[in-house]
Formats: sequence, C-alpha cells, structure tokens
Amino acid sequence: MALNYSDDYMTTQLSICIPTYNRDSLLREALDSLLIQDREGLEIVICDNASPDSTLGLVEEYQCKFRQLSYFRWPENVGVDRNFLKTVEIARGEYCWFLGDDDQLDIEALDHIFTLLDKGYGLIYVNAMSYDSAMFTPTGQTVNNFNCDDADQTLLSLSSWISFASSLCFRRADFMKYLDIGHAKVGTNLVQCYPVLKIMREAKTHIVKEPLVKFRAGNTGGYGIFRVFITEFGQLMEYCKEIGYSHEVVSRVKTRNVYQVIIPALLQIKLGKLNLTAESIREYLDESGLHLREKILLTVLAWCPARLIIVLKKLKKQMEF
Repeated sequence: MALNYSDDYMTTQLSICIPTYNRDSLLREALDSLLIQDREGLEIVICDNASPDSTLGLVEEYQCKFRQLSYFRWPENVGVDRNFLKTVEIARGEYCWFLGDDDQLDIEALDHIFTLLDKGYGLIYVNAMSYDSAMFTPTGQTVNNFNCDDADQTLLSLSSWISFASSLCFRRADFMKYLDIGHAKVGTNLVQCYPVLKIMREAKTHIVKEPLVKFRAGNTGGYGIFRVFITEFGQLMEYCKEIGYSHEVVSRVKTRNVYQVIIPALLQIKLGKLNLTAESIREYLDESGLHLREKILLTVLAWCPARLIIVLKKLKKQMEF
C-alpha cells in the first residue's frame, strides 16, 4: 500500500516508528498516548504487517487527527523483523523512536525527548515501566543503572534491556548506515539491536532515568522466549565482542540475562502466569556460551515440577516474617 505523506516533512525532528500486526485495540491506546502530545516536528510512522483486523480503518481515522502520520501496509505478513526495519526506512525524522503497538508513552515523554534532540546523541535510551495487562498497576522500571561514560558501561547498565525496542531513540542517519547488518539478522527477533550496538560504540549515548515508556509485562506476541534470549541473545553478545565491546562486560551481561530474563520467564511459565512459548530449555544450553553454574541452574529449574516451585515460594514467603 502506498505511503501517505504530508507536505511538511522537511521539518520533522522525530519519527515514532510503530510496527504493528493484528492489535487494533492496543494500537488505538498507543496512538492516544501520542495524540495528546502531538506537535510540530513529530511524525508517526505505522508499518502494518497485513493485519486481518481493522487496523487499516483505525489508521485512516487517526490520519485526520495527527499533523503527520505515514502508513505502509505490506501485501502479506513478512515477519516482525522486516516490519521493524521498514519503519526506519520510510521515516523522515532526524531521530527515530520505536514504539511497540501495545506500549504507550508517558504524558511528559515527548516534552522530555524533544529537549534532548539537539544534544548530539547518537542514541537516547528511554527508561520504561512495566505494568499489568490492563496497564493499570506498575510493577517496576527496567533500568536502574545509568552509567554512559563509555560504550562498555552503557551496555552493562542496559544489559538485557538493550533488546527492548520501545526504549530505543536514535539518530536515523546512523541507523541507516548499518541497515544491512539488520537485514542480515532478520529472523532473530533482535534485529533492532545490531545497528543500535554499532551506534553505541561510535556516538554519545544518553540514558533517560525517568520511565517514560509504559509496557505490559509478558505481552511478547508469542515468540520463543528461550530461543531468543538464550540462542539469539548469545549470538548478539558475540557480535558485541566482534565490534569491540569488552569480553568481560559481555560475559557479565550474559550472566545478568539469565537472572533478569530467562529464570523469571521460566518460573512464570511453569506457574501458568505468563503466556509465552516455552520450548525445552535444555536444547539451547550447549551452545549458549553460559557458565556451567547457570547451565546447571537452568536445567534444574526446567526439570523442577511446578508444584515444588509453589511450595518453595510459600516457604520463602514464610521465612521472610
């Protein structure tokens, strides 16, 4: 489907890039969080992966409300990674900021970000707050360390959260220089990370301490959590070493990823509280590059019956009193 452009694109400072598929009701909430902050210099870019729902009609409705809203619809579903990259390709802002179609921005988010766009940062990493599925109860912010002295310290501060697309605001020209790297990684579900990690090595990065992004914890869209955060994340960290990140820092990030992402997801899946695809975890451990301690821990937890986990959680709670 052809793009819809307005005539004032030359003044665009920031493009909010939203890849979407079959989430019209959640997309409406995301757009509403942007609409109340609409301003000159802002472009909304939506790439629709051939959604069978009413996304097309929803976008037509909102094109009448925003100053700039560009829309591209694939003739067929091309997968999440290609959809992500397409939003940046067609964006016209000096900076691009990914936003998941089920995420929202805080009411002060754009005021804050627009004050940073002329500071010369290659990457602005925006802290986020997780919520329950109703986006009502906050459950914790993502990043608590804010060291951007160099690329290694930035990577260590972000750790697994470098993969969270809705926190990534970057200079578009820098991302486009490494777009071919992104295309080479289609199918990893981490395609946005490869150009961003190159930007972090070569340009100034700023981490926004305030959690200006709101997201639903566990609403991943159904990808294989263990494949992505063991196999693919491990390959991403190997890439970090190839482009000059410290081997020690990469090792620490891998370990943090086990405790920040893999173990919590594994426990929540076993307890029936997380709707994710739970493949057999052991098949991913041999080539994971993890330390033996973490491999043993994950193997034990994968074997452990859910009933035993429930008992242990109850005992832990009783011992806290």
